[in-house]
Amino acid sequence: MPRKANTPEQIISKLRETEIMLSQGSTLAVICKKIGVTNQTYYRWRKEYGGMRVDQARRLKDLEQENSAFKTVVADFALDNAILRKPPGEILSPSKRRRIVQQVCQKLAVSERRACQVLGQARATQRHNPSPPSDEKQLTADILALATKYGDTATGG
Repeated sequence: MPRKANTPEQIISKLRETEIMLSQGSTLAVICKKIGVTNQTYYRWRKEYGGMRVDQARRLKDLEQENSAFKTVVADFALDNAILRKPPGEILSPSKRRRIVQQVCQKLAVSERRACQVLGQARATQRHNPSPPSDEKQLTADILALATKYGDTATGG
């Protein structure tokens, strides 16, 4: 069963305790056994927390968490920027947007949700595949035939 990780406050107090024992003439091996860590752990702690006060250690941990959050935000902005650079020219029709979203998902390995959000495409539009009515070609041909038969009557011609 793994041991519970020590908090920075506990580590700093153990390091101070170790310094006192070392100044009194104890060996490092005995001290490490007494505080319940290995020599390697002691040296790692000393490298990270040596000479720090408890409030400084807390501040360090807070800054590390804040830094990791900022890194995540920067990575998200970089990905959004890459997505926005991908589409060529203006994207007006939903079918063109649908194709661009699919290309972005494949090339940049992002989710469809993310690509739609960045490109301003509604996901419902992305999921909908329009199919033209089966009789559309016949209707278009009929309209053209009527237009040629009766000519342009709108202008009185």
